[in-house]
Amino acid sequence: MDLLDAIRKRGFKNLQPSTLSQYISGTITGPQAETVIKIIYEILESWEEEKSTYVR
Repeated sequence: MDLLDAIRKRGFKNLQPSTLSQYISGTITGPQAETVIKIIYEILESWEEEKSTYVR
């Protein structure tokens, strides 16, 4: 699963790759961008936890 798929599964079904890129780069800001960035951090933390569990 890639990041965009994971974000879409959390309710942003129509999020386009270019919009995601603009959120990440800070080109587009605002409440939705902030929410997506928060979701990104949650997803990445989850993936890191999963990865560290497999390594041990």
